[in-house]
Amino acid sequence: MTTGVDLLQQVRGVQADSWSSLLGPGVSESVESVVRPAVVATLLTERDASDVDLLRAVTAYETASRAEAGDGCGDVLLACCWMLFCDGHLDDVPLIWQAKKANFDAYCYIDGVFLMPHGLDASLALATQTGHGDLLAYLQQAGLGDSADEIEAWRTSTFFAACPAPTSPIDDLAAWLRG
Repeated sequence: MTTGVDLLQQVRGVQADSWSSLLGPGVSESVESVVRPAVVATLLTERDASDVDLLRAVTAYETASRAEAGDGCGDVLLACCWMLFCDGHLDDVPLIWQAKKANFDAYCYIDGVFLMPHGLDASLALATQTGHGDLLAYLQQAGLGDSADEIEAWRTSTFFAACPAPTSPIDDLAAWLRG
């Protein structure tokens, strides 16, 4: 029985350039339905600062899968974006934006506040500096406001609080997150 901790240790033990063969879109149905969701569920409770590149890669893989499917978002992609938002790296805003744009469901499901880890002004400046015109237009028109209370509410949210223990079997972790 492989647990979430076992799986995360396995993924951490390989070079980053090999992650796509383990977790990427189109690898296998079990990667889509079990492995990637189990990694994300485990990261919800076992993530540390050294996992930021893994989280970014998994977010990109899940975004590509959702874009290819043309629908659906679900808690796997939402959890990835939420963790990136909580980490607070402004450089992750374009990645979260790509996830939000993956399809109509993702656009609706991923909260716009995830694009503002340091407030609206910081994200507007980033979008301007990096030439992300569509992100800039969204931020200007979405009426998101610069609500520190809303940002804090998401950062302290209990949305994923019922996550099974990382020592749970990967099938259980994936089933919970794919729920």
